[in-house]
Amino acid sequence: MDSLSDLARQIPSMGGSEIGSLLRKAALEAPNDTAIVEVGCWLGAGTAQLALGIRDRAEPDRIALHCYDRWQSNESEVEKASRFGLALGTAVDTLPITRRYLIPFDVPIQFHKGDILESQWTGGPISVYVDDAAKKWQVFYHILLTFGPYWIPGETLVVLMDYDIWTKTGMDEHMCQKRFIEENNHCFERIQYDGHPEVSSVLGEHATLPAVFRYTRLFNFEHWVATTCARSLNVSEKEVRHLTQQIQRMRQSTSWRVTSPIRVFGDVMRSFRKGR
Repeated sequence: MDSLSDLARQIPSMGGSEIGSLLRKAALEAPNDTAIVEVGCWLGAGTAQLALGIRDRAEPDRIALHCYDRWQSNESEVEKASRFGLALGTAVDTLPITRRYLIPFDVPIQFHKGDILESQWTGGPISVYVDDAAKKWQVFYHILLTFGPYWIPGETLVVLMDYDIWTKTGMDEHMCQKRFIEENNHCFERIQYDGHPEVSSVLGEHATLPAVFRYTRLFNFEHWVATTCARSLNVSEKEVRHLTQQIQRMRQSTSWRVTSPIRVFGDVMRSFRKGR
């Protein structure tokens, strides 16, 4: 195991290695017959830590590991990879690189390649959710609608890697995660852990420490997203209820399960605004 731990630490990381002990513990202690979901995998540094935890489980085959990413390098990722001595070109398919990094850990991983706004979920209860992609509200609302309904009250650990990124960028849209948690703090308990302040020195000025929460109480994600979007349009509470009912009907249909929820929600909002 020591050699695998060393291998995990050698994978270029945007923060996954720095919270490795937290991720390993979460994967080890997650209940059987649930799934671990990582959104924003990059090259698999955090995934490797989750895999180490899965390997230590008494029944490792009773938990599934799913990773979502576009796996196509941009200029920012090229620059970050170079800090770790990895040469990448722009618009390179990085999934084969990620697979090679993770092969030694010998844990089944289901990779979902594509735009996060196209992500879907049909894998059942989610016990660990790690997000390193939803920095802005459009993506964040989509992941809430897609994965949130499968979080387990009292169980699911939610790791938000970019929770405080707004303190570095100064961008209001980067506060979406913080606002969501603060408005619904009765459903989330903050989990303290041993953070590593050296993350910023390794990853640059825009790096922040993740925030970790326990999902404690059943929450209506669809209603909150509808209410929040409607609030920005200054619509009435009656109209919000109408929107929410439409969304709930969609979730019960086959089309909802095969179509990106955020796009469906966008269609509802556009048609709603035209009818006003």
